[in-house]
Amino acid sequence: MIMEYLLQRLIPLQAKNNQELSNPSRISPLIATRAIYELLQEPSRRMELHGFFSSLFVRLLFQVSLLVLEGSAEMIQGQQPVIECVDPVSSTVEALKTLMCSSGYEEHMEYVNIFGGWNLLVSPEKHYDGVTLLARALVIKNCWHNRPIFSFIIRILQDTNCPNHVTALVFLTELLQSPDVAAIVDDIATHILANWFKCEELTTVKLLLQVTEVFAKHKNLVRRLSILQPHVLRCCYSPCHCIVEETFLTLNHLLEDLTWQHSSFFLIQLAFTLGSFLEEEPENLRLMAFQVYGNLLSKIKKRDLVFPLKQQMLNSIVLLVLHLKDVNTDVAQICQLSLCHTATLLGWTKLKTVFTQRDVFTILRILLQLEASKAIWFLNQCVTLFKSPQVFIRQAAVWFAGQIIQTLNLEEMDEVEDANTALRHMQKDPDPVVSCLTTQTLYILEAQKKVLQAKTTTSCFCRRRPRRRSFEPVSLTRFLKL
Repeated sequence: MIMEYLLQRLIPLQAKNNQELSNPSRISPLIATRAIYELLQEPSRRMELHGFFSSLFVRLLFQVSLLVLEGSAEMIQGQQPVIECVDPVSSTVEALKTLMCSSGYEEHMEYVNIFGGWNLLVSPEKHYDGVTLLARALVIKNCWHNRPIFSFIIRILQDTNCPNHVTALVFLTELLQSPDVAAIVDDIATHILANWFKCEELTTVKLLLQVTEVFAKHKNLVRRLSILQPHVLRCCYSPCHCIVEETFLTLNHLLEDLTWQHSSFFLIQLAFTLGSFLEEEPENLRLMAFQVYGNLLSKIKKRDLVFPLKQQMLNSIVLLVLHLKDVNTDVAQICQLSLCHTATLLGWTKLKTVFTQRDVFTILRILLQLEASKAIWFLNQCVTLFKSPQVFIRQAAVWFAGQIIQTLNLEEMDEVEDANTALRHMQKDPDPVVSCLTTQTLYILEAQKKVLQAKTTTSCFCRRRPRRRSFEPVSLTRFLKL
């Protein structure tokens, strides 16, 4: 059939080899476009057209993208005598308009025209805005061909070498807003989309993150969201900071729509993923990570507090307290709200009131008194914070480590060798306060260990663990006055 032959001559959906492109006997994409345009003018051809609408629509759109974004030099090479008076972009856009008009989509064309979509489509700077507007017109005006267009684009995206994947993803992101399209999305289509996360190109990943947000908003798509979620979490570790920023933005948007009932596993994974980003050097990434963590806590109810999540929350307590003095005041505010929410979830009634205070050392002192059984846990968190780029946080972490060590018995002292090693390393810290405070802590540590050993050798042969003694923490302010 003529139409089927001309379709094959349009812009290729896969990359062609050089020999194929230079074959002079082949009809060029532009000549094929012109021939299709002429065929569309004939009423007798319109019935035949309906069977090719979806593939023809997508191919013409892809051809416009290539011409606008990459130029038409390759397409018109060797064809100048034939089409010297034809503007390739205008000719292709006119063919696309004629296709829509011939299929009874005049209202859709008018919608695009009202918002300047046709002009956007031929603008290199605003081309993708035009693609979005064209797809939106099909959704809002309930185009009958939405489903077959979606299916055709998904088939194209199975090939990871598809040269028009960005245009395809831009169009799909908007097309998925259609309830009719959302209803036919299956696991296979979702896996094809998820596979494009491997591209790791900013524009592509950003579009896929937008697709993920669309999945979270539609009840027919949310059950497929688990296929995309692991890829979203992996984007947090991208070497491209722009991708990480876009991922955090998407995570915040996902948290607005997700429920614990349908996404508990993902939310637990997210809590563990965020832990490594709460000490990020770039301030904007650290702020975004804390924002996601704060929003995550707000989604959790006390009845939802399963063990892995509770463990991760406890692992973040000291970090949240020390970041009350973060150089970024927005981070500090988020930490205070997060601490109060954590106290509510963990049933820490007394500490919830304490967390509203601003003095970090007072909070740490009371935290250790009320939750003495978690002393080793808190000490390990302090050791992690020894690497903080913020001087005050390192100072407070060393100070709190010293207070914790003073409460340990001899058996527990044998369990903190890693902390001792980290403290010895902190003596070389460039900040003199940190270095001096570390040295003092190590002296106290050695002295206390000798005292405990002496008490053990003079005591009776009792196997009962020694009771914790009360302690009087040394404040950093007092130490600085010494």
